[in-house]
Amino acid sequence: EPALGFDLQSGITWPTMERIAESDELAASGRLPLLASGKEADWGYVMELPVYRQPAAGAAPEARRARLRGFVMGIFHIAQTIESFFANQEEEILEILFIDRSATRPELEFLHYRSRDGQVRTAAAAPSVEAIRSGLHLRVPIDHAGRQWELWFRPRAGWVAVHSQMRSWLVLALGLAM
Repeated sequence: EPALGFDLQSGITWPTMERIAESDELAASGRLPLLASGKEADWGYVMELPVYRQPAAGAAPEARRARLRGFVMGIFHIAQTIESFFANQEEEILEILFIDRSATRPELEFLHYRSRDGQVRTAAAAPSVEAIRSGLHLRVPIDHAGRQWELWFRPRAGWVAVHSQMRSWLVLALGLAM
């Protein structure tokens, strides 16, 4: 969806954009409410990369700012991004707890996804790390574009019971992945 006329300098990501303009880094925001016309709020994240008139490698921050032409921005819907991971799965298997360890406010730290219904839930409806850790799970830490994220995967309720003959293979695969 286009956000015509949106002034980036008035947006929540502007301080990050100023910082990366001087450092030539890719940056990712935390979870943000996306602009929506007539719909309920949807959550997303923004990735930003500065674009320079000439290569800025090794240049001082002031020189980078002088060469700055603008920014390339990618705006991602969290639910659509997570759902794309499972697009080719025949079966609804996983629940994912997404933790943003870089979040500055606790209410923005957790997201929970259940492949059963494709819904992304916020902290209030998310299981705790302890609840996930108590059963079969996989933790994947991700350090990306200045953010520290953790993905906690577990099979959805009932899946392991239905597929008990595969449990030992799943345990072995998860153990080897860790």
